[in-house]
Amino acid sequence: MPAHAALPPANVLDIDPARFGISGSAEGLKQFTAAIAARLGADIDAQVQARLQQEVARQVEEQLAQRVQVIYEQLLLARRRMFGPSSEAHAGQSRLFDEAEALAADTTAADEAAVIPPAAPRETPAHGGPKARGKRLALPAELPRLDIVHDVPEAERTCACGTPMVEIGQEISEQLDIVPMQIRVLRHIRKRYACPGGEQAPVTAPVPAQVLPKSNASNDLLVMLLIMKYVDGLPLARFEHILARAGVRVPRQTLARWVIGAARALQPLHNLMRDTLLQAPVLHLDETVVQVLKEPDKAATSNSYMWVQTGGPPGRPVVLYGRVAAAHCCAAAP
Repeated sequence: MPAHAALPPANVLDIDPARFGISGSAEGLKQFTAAIAARLGADIDAQVQARLQQEVARQVEEQLAQRVQVIYEQLLLARRRMFGPSSEAHAGQSRLFDEAEALAADTTAADEAAVIPPAAPRETPAHGGPKARGKRLALPAELPRLDIVHDVPEAERTCACGTPMVEIGQEISEQLDIVPMQIRVLRHIRKRYACPGGEQAPVTAPVPAQVLPKSNASNDLLVMLLIMKYVDGLPLARFEHILARAGVRVPRQTLARWVIGAARALQPLHNLMRDTLLQAPVLHLDETVVQVLKEPDKAATSNSYMWVQTGGPPGRPVVLYGRVAAAHCCAAAP
């Protein structure tokens, strides 16, 4: 047979089991088949076990990585809350100085007006009551007093002997009371007069001077608004809710425009106070970092500085607040 000739395929039935050390009997073949099945089963179990261990290790690694990521993000959040700049979405102390500008940025002059739905000082009597008990302090004498007289019924003012009783004195006790805020509408009625013969043009009473002539906010309302915002630290959103409880809806954007308008009206007074402040030999300043959302030529994330300036002559202290864009600027913004 030539060397390059292909061998004919062997028939499986022509294989001699003796060549592999297997008995040709049925029992020998059965044992051989069982050994192969056991070997294959062991190999499959080993492969399944290896794959199962790999999958478990992968899941554990993924869970561990996720847990580490969560802990890392919590750490970053805690550090940001503790050391990073704060930004409050709700009305709060951080918006104390630039809250009005932020709220009034997208408003127009039409928002100046709010939608409005359709006592003389009393004499202060002499403080002649009994001494206060314990350590309770006496109420200030300059507060107005309202006398509420509690009299004995007339049927009980007759003695057992039949003689009418006479007043021999009185007992006085004082309580501290407060009158809740009362919201009212001031109607300015301007009289108009004209000559019956038409010889002269009619005359009308002049309009009273107003801080914001184009708005419907009274001067007293503006005073209270500024005190509650800048002295009491109350955000405009909360003052809006206070007015709403009384049945008056005034949006916080309108309140913001009132605050800005009142500040512009008070600018001459601010200038006079600043002139007095700069005439003093010593000037004290302190800065606080703030963020202003809408400031010309500045990013919203950059820092601005709120300066408090104190000084003035003895007995006439001057305290001014001003916002500047640079940390080392020595002049406060108007």
